[in-house]
Amino acid sequence: DALPIFIVQTLKGPTSGANANKVIIPSGQTLECASAVVAPGSILQTATDAPGGQVTSTSTTYADSNVSLTVTSTQANSKFVLSFTVGVSPSSHPAMNIKLVRRISGSDSELSSSRIQRANNTSSGDADRHGCFTLIDAPAQPAGTSITYIVQFATTGEGVQVRINDNSNSSIYLMEIAG
Repeated sequence: DALPIFIVQTLKGPTSGANANKVIIPSGQTLECASAVVAPGSILQTATDAPGGQVTSTSTTYADSNVSLTVTSTQANSKFVLSFTVGVSPSSHPAMNIKLVRRISGSDSELSSSRIQRANNTSSGDADRHGCFTLIDAPAQPAGTSITYIVQFATTGEGVQVRINDNSNSSIYLMEIAG
């Protein structure tokens, strides 16, 4: 004998009583789903990278660094928790600018920016530093969207060289969270 098939759009528990607003699966029974059930706040994916190789600039105009990560969103309207540590060296100049941008379909949106000051280092003109970003981004995009998070950098003094990944390495960590 074939079991009956019920087609249900919505399951809803009773609105009052001891089990108000609950749908209960009795002990010894299981609920089988053909695809994953994702609760808000669930981690959908993680990604990490530790790019190597030095990148330099002498321009006050922001340029892409090699510190970036590209992911494809797995759910519409999810959020992304990002943590970047950027190894920088402002050379003999007192500071450099860095910013984190989100790039979707060639369009950039600035998420955060910082000025990194050089520490006094009397033995040489260089002083390595780390710039750190930790933030939550909610790009409001459909599932399947390719999103690149990238650090851009610029010198604060025209013609003065600044470096990413000179003697200090950078790292990127990302979590996609269900909305």
